[in-house]
Amino acid sequence: MGSTPRSPAMQIPTLFRGMINAFTAVLMMLASASLLVGDGVSPSENSVVQIAVAVPGGSVTNFGTGFFIRDDGLIATASHVYLKALNAIVDARAGVVIARRFSRTTRGQWVGAPIELVAQDYQHDIVLLKMKAVDPPWKQVGGVVALPLDDSGTLEDGAQVCMRGYFGTDDFPLFLRGSAAGTTVLGPSLVQELLIVLPVVPGQSGSPLMSGETGRVVGVLTAIVPVSLPFNPQPAHSGLARAVEVVHVKKLVESLEK
Repeated sequence: MGSTPRSPAMQIPTLFRGMINAFTAVLMMLASASLLVGDGVSPSENSVVQIAVAVPGGSVTNFGTGFFIRDDGLIATASHVYLKALNAIVDARAGVVIARRFSRTTRGQWVGAPIELVAQDYQHDIVLLKMKAVDPPWKQVGGVVALPLDDSGTLEDGAQVCMRGYFGTDDFPLFLRGSAAGTTVLGPSLVQELLIVLPVVPGQSGSPLMSGETGRVVGVLTAIVPVSLPFNPQPAHSGLARAVEVVHVKKLVESLEK
């Protein structure tokens, strides 16, 4: 006997699932496409680091991205990235570090540096971390290149933005472009955040969001904005992301100077 053809009503969910899978694949390809070539690292790469947990002589587990905001090794990142790293420590020898890869041909090589928490604003999902020492191995992989913080305090709808951050466990930070799309209060703390058209992926939390015109930091990426569909039990990527405004980073920096 021949199979019974499915009705249009049965075919629509399958069609949408295929469209979602295709859309997700495109986002992943965009997120995976680094604009950098060669074995060196650009100044933008030297501004960002992985937030990781490392066991001496063992493996490194990555949890997100952070970026330098001062030449003395002061780093900003999302607080949930740092807290996840802390919660992952089960070995007394392990510690939260910042890591950077230093060879594009030998991708398993990396350099790490110990950090300490110096300021926090958990309501706005921001923490400041500090390198304990900028040792020679770290200097050999580019050292510390601080990103300037924006002073305008505004981001108009449609303004071009960009970011650089780590995609999951990838060895090198990726560069993406997007645009501002207003503000949102979707976060768990119900604080106002920037809404960005940007296909960010896990691992890029804590990345710097920069003005496409000036290169100055206008925010810190915190999360994607998922979309729920009735025929798909797993939330899909909406192509939107949330970012905490840079003013909250500046307030933490000012608190250190008092």
